Amino acid sequence: YTPITRVNDAPVQVRDPYTGKAWEPKNFEKAGFDGAITLRQALTRSKNTVSVRLIEAVGPDAGIALASRAGIHGALPQNLTLALGTGEVSALELCNAYTTLADQGRQADPLLVVRVADASGKVLEEHRAAPEQALSPAVAFLTTSLMRSVVEEGTATQVQELERPAAGKTGTANEYRDAWFAGYTTHLVATAWVGFDDHQPIGPGETGGRAALPLWL
Repeated sequence: YTPITRVNDAPVQVRDPYTGKAWEPKNFEKAGFDGAITLRQALTRSKNTVSVRLIEAVGPDAGIALASRAGIHGALPQNLTLALGTGEVSALELCNAYTTLADQGRQADPLLVVRVADASGKVLEEHRAAPEQALSPAVAFLTTSLMRSVVEEGTATQVQELERPAAGKTGTANEYRDAWFAGYTTHLVATAWVGFDDHQPIGPGETGGRAALPLWL
């Protein structure tokens, strides 16, 4: 699969092999479906049906393995709902995974304390990141390119106010329970999340682009 691979944006129904219940993922847009579109177009416009079909094709385990290499170590669902972000990830994990993409596929554990010095300036403790190549530079480059399209013509065009190169992705949970925006410029990576600790909805229309992106900016 490449950014120009075409996948069908059309109604899809998945039957849970354990419960036998049918699941029909919907797109956020209410204007219907667009048929065969490229993966770049699908990510730019947050097409859920395409994401589900892609995870169905490559398998959830492949997606989970890639996320782990990027720096997400929490438990993720081994089913097709993975495509819609049903696994819970901390802001730190998400930011660290985006850092891997921004750093050409090199991954390192996040550092909360970089340096400790006494009143005279003597360094008592110092820590440095030790990144290792976890993803191929080509994968990191193409993923960044895809997320630049999100900024340039998709759900995060407000980022253009920065007037500098940037890449990122909006995220909106079911029933508006969480709103996300994670992204990076050439020097900084940041993640913004809006939501309640008890998972109550934050309000109708409070999407990642509306609630979280302004905070990120």
